[in-house]
Amino acid sequence: MAGKELVREVGPPVIDGEFYAHARHDVRSPLTAILGFSESMSEAIFGPLGHEKYTEYVTAIHQSGQGLEHILTAIMAILSLNADAIILSDDTIKAEQVLQELESSWSDRASDWGVALTFKLDTDSRALTADKRRLVQALDCILENALNYTDAGGRVTVSSGENGGGGLVFVVEDTGPGMTGPDLDIALAPFGRVPDAPAHGRPGAGLGINLAAGIMALHQGALSITCALGQGTKVELTLPKARLNR
Repeated sequence: MAGKELVREVGPPVIDGEFYAHARHDVRSPLTAILGFSESMSEAIFGPLGHEKYTEYVTAIHQSGQGLEHILTAIMAILSLNADAIILSDDTIKAEQVLQELESSWSDRASDWGVALTFKLDTDSRALTADKRRLVQALDCILENALNYTDAGGRVTVSSGENGGGGLVFVVEDTGPGMTGPDLDIALAPFGRVPDAPAHGRPGAGLGINLAAGIMALHQGALSITCALGQGTKVELTLPKARLNR
């Protein structure tokens, strides 16, 4: 006996929390195995691999896996924004705490690259309500770009303060190459990479600005970029007045 004919209209996938959870698990599990096993083999935990070429191959596999992990982390973060998988914490913090965490994370690397990294702490700023981890994550994305594209001998300055509208603005300003209009359009597009190679580190996934902007939007804030070719870049991440405590 023949079964009943079935017809279904097929639409695009729904990027929700369940989709994000499955994607994260299915991507992370094999990558974790690749990184773990290649690291164990490169360290010859169970004995030598034999031919020296095998050691080279394992090292290349591990380094490629680390690069893939960096890219996938950015992709999953963007996906989490679209899937509404991020629930912000209402932390009561001060801007100086955020800048101090960034300083701890980036000062040594900036020094190694010969870039003068300066933090201007506003110790008189009011406390604010925001997700500290996500705020640091957004600023991490912007600061990493600034440092990567600033040559040795250049400067990157990170500051914070209340703006004219009563909100709080974090500013990351560098003396890097700046960008033309077309370059800025590329940088703002997902997976966009400007033609110039970074002065330090490896090229990123081209998602940092998008992730930072998404995190600021979740805080009802905004991200803006001011730049000119040969004159550096300034990025402002603004939190609204409503997030500052009285």
